[in-house]
Amino acid sequence: MNRENFTQQKKKIFFCMVVYGLLCEVFSLFILGFRGEFTIGLILGMGAAAINLVILETVVDLIIKKRNTWLAFLIHLGRFFLFGLLAVVSLKISFISVVAYAIGVLGIVVGSLVTFVKKEG
Repeated sequence: MNRENFTQQKKKIFFCMVVYGLLCEVFSLFILGFRGEFTIGLILGMGAAAINLVILETVVDLIIKKRNTWLAFLIHLGRFFLFGLLAVVSLKISFISVVAYAIGVLGIVVGSLVTFVKKEG
């Protein structure tokens, strides 16, 4: 997969993530009613997943092109720190926010599946 193809796939994944987030929010309105903490958790989770994909791209570039494995390792650890930090922020808001955070993080999986299953099918 070349850089242009990856960029196109990444845009499709992000678009699918946004659609997934909107569907989750609409579905939550029927179950929970409007809960701001659910929306915040969902946005934090989807944001963490999107930032994770961009950081992962940077890590791969550092390893393959520049052969800077030490910096790539530190940035890779930062990805995990980001997930943990945003999970703690969600937990400080409420338990519903943590559940929404987890649902939001799964948005990257859903976006990837929709993008690549469509491509092959």
